[in-house]
Amino acid sequence: MDDLLADEVRDCDTDDDDTADDRDRGRALLDAAEQHLLHHQPERAVALWQRLINEGGEYADDARVEYAGHLFRHSRGDGARAVLHKVMTNGRTNSVAWLQAALLLERHGHLVDALIWYSLATDGLTADEVSNSLWRKVMVTSRRRVKSALGMELDSIDELGEVGEVEASDKYFDLLDLFRKPSVLRGAVQVWSREEFAEARRRWPWRISTDSIDTYYREVEGVLREYDERVTIFHRTFKFFLDRVDELERRLSEPHPTAAPPAPDDNPGVPWPPERNQPCWCGSGRKYERCCGLGDPAGSRQAWGPEGLRAGAQLAVGRV
Repeated sequence: MDDLLADEVRDCDTDDDDTADDRDRGRALLDAAEQHLLHHQPERAVALWQRLINEGGEYADDARVEYAGHLFRHSRGDGARAVLHKVMTNGRTNSVAWLQAALLLERHGHLVDALIWYSLATDGLTADEVSNSLWRKVMVTSRRRVKSALGMELDSIDELGEVGEVEASDKYFDLLDLFRKPSVLRGAVQVWSREEFAEARRRWPWRISTDSIDTYYREVEGVLREYDERVTIFHRTFKFFLDRVDELERRLSEPHPTAAPPAPDDNPGVPWPPERNQPCWCGSGRKYERCCGLGDPAGSRQAWGPEGLRAGAQLAVGRV
């Protein structure tokens, strides 16, 4: 270690053996390492991390996690995972370093490894233990998030965690699939409106494209051609169905609930097939003959539901 770095470590040292002072020193060295990275002096940061690791103690695992993050950023994933393995062997599952290590693996795409870390920290917990500890709730939520991303089934403890963005989008697109090939009932068919798809594109632009939306309407066109009778198409949004559910719940909560029919639907619907030179029923703004009425509606199905389970995920979890 050069003289400047030795002086820096000396500045953080204390002659007092008090535990609080030791914590302050460890935190100061970690902060100093971070500043070296900001000033493009990675070799000094690495030296401070190695100093803390070699000394052992409370901040050794924190230094290992920060060092591993540095290695990940420089495409040295194998080295990073080897450093994190030492954190795992220490077994401090309730430490901040343990959570940071799992998050680091998750952030860099090692979802199966991250799941193992989260599982080691949450296996054997009871519902009461999770509910009474913010730390355990964070760990359970993290495990739920990774299992959802891997397409794995959630258990009763996972259900106590908060729903993450990936899981929320998967459930949303599962619901979209309900109208992928809608049924014709009493001369009417319900399809998702372009208004609903616009909202989906706004929230999850990486999950749904304009091509997949157009493919959806062409798949519906194929269903209508197989039916081969005049029908009325109703464009729906999730809000429409949620409003109906709210109305039903309100009626059932009344002192004397009745079986009155739902409120009338003011949507007149769109006739299919449209007359010549009329706008397409899908709402694209183009004429039917140049849109869904053009050629064979059959095409490749666009995947917008949950991704499949990653290879080896179940096997990895089985090792925990």
